[in-house]
Amino acid sequence: MVRACLGNGLKRRIVTGLVAILFLTGFAFRQTTSATEAQSRHSDSNLFCNLKDNVYYLSARPQSYILLGLLVATPALSEHETNRPYRSWTTDPNKERFFSAGYTLGSPPVHLAGALALYFSGKAFHKEEFAGLGSELTSALLISGGIAMGLKLATDRTRPDSSRYSFPSGHATMAFTTAGIVVERYGLWPGIAAEIAATYVGLSRLQENKHYITDVVAGAVLGSYVAYEVSHRRKLANSITVSVAPMNSGAGVELAIHFK
Repeated sequence: MVRACLGNGLKRRIVTGLVAILFLTGFAFRQTTSATEAQSRHSDSNLFCNLKDNVYYLSARPQSYILLGLLVATPALSEHETNRPYRSWTTDPNKERFFSAGYTLGSPPVHLAGALALYFSGKAFHKEEFAGLGSELTSALLISGGIAMGLKLATDRTRPDSSRYSFPSGHATMAFTTAGIVVERYGLWPGIAAEIAATYVGLSRLQENKHYITDVVAGAVLGSYVAYEVSHRRKLANSITVSVAPMNSGAGVELAIHFK
């Protein structure tokens, strides 16, 4: 009993320390990184510049650190969670067949390969829409996937099947990141289809007994947030144009900033 209490106390201190570090890091980034520096330097179809600008942009958003703090604290706050409400799913052959495609549909390599294929095919055939979509998807997937992996290592939550690194669900993170980009770029109906597919992936991870419901919800929130912010940066950059022209009097130049 004493050992268990010490273990729980140590876990809470570790989580509290991690949250404090995240907020201090966020404050430092806020002081040293300006979001406006990342808004309009490069086309959204430039893969590496787009990734760098999105990292800078997300680093300068205070809500990024609020979300990270909440995510880090979630496993400790739900440490007594069980998979009892959906345990029957894991032994139901009909549900097993229905959700059998979820592992592949949410696989991080599958999502990244698809995003890179869009980018390189768009570049090869001079289709900037495909290249831009591929670049934005790749950027968002790498960022959300990197955060998810960091959270897995930091929390080291045991899965329902007793394996490691349960929190958050990487499959759900990838699926909802892709769905979020589709929503932001293509609107309601394609977005609904993508969100349904992402939800299917999340439920499949419950059926496979690989995650708790909080793992899946956290992955969905993380993926959706990163997708929204990445798309928001692009829209913000595309809404501002700067032009410089000589003044009519010839005595100087005129700077004009236009908001579309």
